[in-house]
Amino acid sequence: MRVASFPHAFGPESVQEPVGVVERAAVEHEQLAALRSGDPNAFARLLAAWSPAMLRVARSFVRTSEAAEDVVQETWLAVVVGLDRFEGRSSLRTWVFAILANQARTYAVRAARVIPSA
Repeated sequence: MRVASFPHAFGPESVQEPVGVVERAAVEHEQLAALRSGDPNAFARLLAAWSPAMLRVARSFVRTSEAAEDVVQETWLAVVVGLDRFEGRSSLRTWVFAILANQARTYAVRAARVIPSA
Protein backbone atom coordinates (compact mmCIF):
# COMPACT_ATOMS: atom_id res chain seq x y z
CA MET A 1 0.00 0.00 0.00
CA ARG A 2 1.35 3.39 -0.92
CA VAL A 3 1.35 6.06 1.75
CA ALA A 4 0.91 9.74 1.01
CA SER A 5 3.83 11.75 2.26
CA PHE A 6 3.74 15.25 3.64
CA PRO A 7 6.53 17.81 3.72
CA HIS A 8 6.96 18.12 7.51
CA ALA A 9 7.98 14.85 9.07
CA PHE A 10 7.10 15.66 12.68
CA GLY A 11 4.47 18.40 12.60
CA PRO A 12 0.71 18.02 12.59
CA GLU A 13 0.95 17.71 8.82
CA SER A 14 2.94 14.47 9.22
CA VAL A 15 -0.18 12.34 9.55
CA GLN A 16 0.12 9.84 6.77
CA GLU A 17 -3.12 8.57 5.34
CA PRO A 18 -3.06 5.54 3.06
CA VAL A 19 -3.71 6.54 -0.51
CA GLY A 20 -7.09 5.21 -1.50
CA VAL A 21 -8.91 5.65 1.82
CA VAL A 22 -10.58 8.85 0.66
CA GLU A 23 -11.31 7.31 -2.72
CA ARG A 24 -12.83 4.19 -1.10
CA ALA A 25 -15.00 6.36 1.14
CA ALA A 26 -16.20 8.33 -1.88
CA VAL A 27 -17.00 5.14 -3.81
CA GLU A 28 -18.87 3.72 -0.82
CA HIS A 29 -20.84 6.95 -0.45
CA GLU A 30 -21.84 6.71 -4.12
CA GLN A 31 -22.76 3.02 -3.71
CA LEU A 32 -24.89 3.80 -0.70
CA ALA A 33 -26.66 6.66 -2.47
CA ALA A 34 -27.38 4.42 -5.46
CA LEU A 35 -28.68 1.63 -3.24
CA ARG A 36 -30.89 3.98 -1.26
CA SER A 37 -32.30 5.43 -4.48
CA GLY A 38 -33.30 1.91 -5.54
CA ASP A 39 -30.81 1.50 -8.39
CA PRO A 40 -31.11 -2.19 -9.38
CA ASN A 41 -27.71 -2.13 -11.12
CA ALA A 42 -25.96 -0.97 -7.95
CA PHE A 43 -27.59 -3.77 -6.00
CA ALA A 44 -26.71 -6.34 -8.70
CA ARG A 45 -23.05 -5.24 -8.66
CA LEU A 46 -22.86 -5.52 -4.88
CA LEU A 47 -24.62 -8.88 -4.94
CA ALA A 48 -22.18 -10.24 -7.51
CA ALA A 49 -19.14 -8.85 -5.74
CA TRP A 50 -19.93 -9.85 -2.15
CA SER A 51 -22.11 -12.97 -2.33
CA PRO A 52 -19.27 -15.49 -2.87
CA ALA A 53 -17.48 -14.29 0.28
CA MET A 54 -20.78 -14.17 2.14
CA LEU A 55 -21.46 -17.80 1.20
CA ARG A 56 -18.06 -18.83 2.57
CA VAL A 57 -18.68 -17.01 5.84
CA ALA A 58 -22.21 -18.36 6.18
CA ARG A 59 -20.96 -21.88 5.50
CA SER A 60 -18.74 -21.61 8.58
CA PHE A 61 -21.88 -21.21 10.72
CA VAL A 62 -24.29 -23.70 9.16
CA ARG A 63 -24.09 -27.35 8.18
CA THR A 64 -24.98 -27.34 4.49
CA SER A 65 -24.37 -25.26 1.40
CA GLU A 66 -28.12 -24.93 0.94
CA ALA A 67 -28.44 -23.48 4.43
CA ALA A 68 -25.62 -21.04 3.66
CA GLU A 69 -27.47 -19.93 0.53
CA ASP A 70 -30.61 -19.37 2.62
CA VAL A 71 -28.62 -17.31 5.12
CA VAL A 72 -27.13 -15.15 2.37
CA GLN A 73 -30.56 -14.60 0.85
CA GLU A 74 -32.03 -13.63 4.23
CA THR A 75 -29.07 -11.31 4.77
CA TRP A 76 -29.67 -9.47 1.49
CA LEU A 77 -33.34 -9.08 2.40
CA ALA A 78 -32.37 -7.65 5.79
CA VAL A 79 -29.92 -5.28 4.10
CA VAL A 80 -32.57 -3.97 1.71
CA VAL A 81 -35.08 -3.50 4.52
CA GLY A 82 -32.55 -1.89 6.87
CA LEU A 83 -30.61 0.24 4.41
CA ASP A 84 -32.28 3.46 5.53
CA ARG A 85 -31.19 2.74 9.10
CA PHE A 86 -27.52 2.31 8.16
CA GLU A 87 -25.74 5.14 10.00
CA GLY A 88 -22.32 4.84 8.43
CA ARG A 89 -20.45 4.24 11.68
CA SER A 90 -18.71 1.36 9.91
CA SER A 91 -18.16 0.57 6.28
CA LEU A 92 -21.12 -0.74 4.33
CA ARG A 93 -19.31 -4.06 3.88
CA THR A 94 -18.71 -4.41 7.63
CA TRP A 95 -22.36 -3.67 8.31
CA VAL A 96 -23.55 -6.24 5.74
CA PHE A 97 -21.21 -8.92 7.08
CA ALA A 98 -22.35 -8.22 10.66
CA ILE A 99 -25.93 -8.80 9.51
CA LEU A 100 -24.75 -11.99 7.82
CA ALA A 101 -23.14 -13.27 11.02
CA ASN A 102 -26.29 -12.53 13.02
CA GLN A 103 -28.51 -14.21 10.42
CA ALA A 104 -26.23 -17.25 10.32
CA ARG A 105 -26.17 -17.61 14.11
CA THR A 106 -29.95 -17.36 14.26
CA TYR A 107 -30.33 -19.91 11.49
CA ALA A 108 -27.92 -22.32 13.20
CA VAL A 109 -29.77 -22.07 16.51
CA ARG A 110 -33.13 -22.69 14.80
CA ALA A 111 -31.70 -25.65 12.87
CA ALA A 112 -30.35 -27.17 16.07
CA ARG A 113 -33.84 -27.12 17.61
CA VAL A 114 -35.42 -29.10 14.79
CA ILE A 115 -35.73 -32.80 15.52
CA PRO A 116 -35.42 -34.79 12.30
CA SER A 117 -38.28 -37.18 11.70
CA ALA A 118 -37.30 -40.67 10.65
